[in-house]
Parts: sequence; C-alpha cells; structure tokens
Amino acid sequence: FLEPPPDAASPPLPLDDAPNLPRQKLVRLLAEKEANAPLFRDLRTCADRARRAAADAPPAVAKPLLELLDVEGGGAYRRYDGPGLAKAAEVLVDDIDGVVASSDVRDALSDSPRLPEAFVQRNEGPFRGVVVRDHRPEIEAAYAAVDAAFGALDAAIDEGFGGAEVTYDVANNVVCLRGPVAGDFVSPLDRFRRPLANRKTTPGVEAALAAYAAACADA
Repeated sequence: FLEPPPDAASPPLPLDDAPNLPRQKLVRLLAEKEANAPLFRDLRTCADRARRAAADAPPAVAKPLLELLDVEGGGAYRRYDGPGLAKAAEVLVDDIDGVVASSDVRDALSDSPRLPEAFVQRNEGPFRGVVVRDHRPEIEAAYAAVDAAFGALDAAIDEGFGGAEVTYDVANNVVCLRGPVAGDFVSPLDRFRRPLANRKTTPGVEAALAAYAAACADA
C-alpha cells in the first residue's frame, strides 16, 4: 500500500538510494560519541530522502508512510505531519552540512617534492576531509598549525639534507637519509626511542618532524 498511484502526477519516492541505517545502532553510536563522518553522511542522505518524500509525496502516500514511521519509532513521530517531518529533516541536513565535510569536497594533503606522499597521507589522512575547516576557530587553528609545521619540516629538509633523496621509514613514521653520509648527522629514533641503524637525520629535521607529527595528531 506504500506504492504511489501509477500516474505521471505521482513520481516514485526518492528512497531507493537511501542507505540502510538501523535506528538503534545510530542512537547507540551517537550516545557513545562513536559516530564518524561516513555515518553522519549516511544520516544526512537518509534525512534528505525523508525530507523529499514527506514534501513531495501525495497525501495518499505520505499518510501511510508517516503511520509506518510512527510505528517503527514507537510513537516518537506522532507529532509530525508531512510538512513538519520535512522541516525537521531539513534542519538535520543543515546541521550536518555545517559540521561534516561533504565527500565531494576535496581537502588536499600538504604537498612537497621532497616528502613522500605516503608519509603525508599517513599523518594527514585521518583528519583531512572529515569536518568543515571553518566550522569552529579551533579547527581552523589546528589546520593552520599543520600547514605551518609542514612548511617548517620542508624547509628543514632542504637545509639539512640538501639534494639527497629522502627515505620514508613507514614502521617508525620517520623521514631520513639512508646509508652512510658525511656531516653533522645523528641517528633518528624509532617508535621505541631507540636509534635506527643505517639511517641519518639532522637535529633540525628531527625537531621539525616531531612538531609536524604532533600538529597532525592534535588535528
């Protein structure tokens, strides 16, 4: 009985591409503060499709939809009519759009010809494209700190390593030089704070790397 009448005035409901988002799972993740950006994007899609269905469906379809929704929600939606549900869904969509970055928005990684892309992805990937950059001043400040720390690391590598090829030690998240090199170099430390064999860096690069990693962790 939820199928709209087969006429041109009653187009199909925009629900086919709505993700399956179980209500109990959603409530639990929100209550435990474990909801991530993909979950909020799915919730936005569900809310947008519900808004369109409530606003565009003819009464013969909207009424049973609302009744079904009310039963599923344990009476929580009894106070809504079609326009009221559409408005509530619109508010939710706007709230999510104000905080969670759209998957279509490109939040580019920092870029340098000297630093391997895998290194930058490892450090910046977890936070890039998650929230709207200018949502709150502290978020904008965190991004600015990453940008500044990346620039300082890039400059320290140019100064300390010259034209030598930079090696990325994935296991220890360290950029350094490989093999024996002459000059004022020290051994970088691994994740257990032990010197890495056959790897070299400068105190300036080591300090800049630590500052960049800390800025990314804060972001």
